[in-house]
Amino acid sequence: MGTNLAEIPPLSGSLGLRYDRVSTFGEAELVMAASQQHVDTDVAEQSTPGYSVLNLRVGRQIKALRLTFDLDNVFNTLYLGYLSYQRDPFRSTVRVHEPGRNVYANIAYRF
Repeated sequence: MGTNLAEIPPLSGSLGLRYDRVSTFGEAELVMAASQQHVDTDVAEQSTPGYSVLNLRVGRQIKALRLTFDLDNVFNTLYLGYLSYQRDPFRSTVRVHEPGRNVYANIAYRF
């Protein structure tokens, strides 16, 4: 058994900006992670490169109706979350990339 610690996450963080009025809002979020260099080769961990992803969201409140529109991973960045192969069902050490660009809308009615 080696002396390396397994599953040590890289430095990561997010930076957000929000514009908010009475009935309208907009958000921009930058999610970043450094490269993962502290790996345990005894359990076949591999280093993971760093990444940054931009997410956008806008919304509008119209009486009891709330509409939101989200665009995640704006630039369709191809990236790996750290230890993206470690959990079931991916224990075969195949690297699994995170999803690309996602667009979705939400409608909520409050009563």
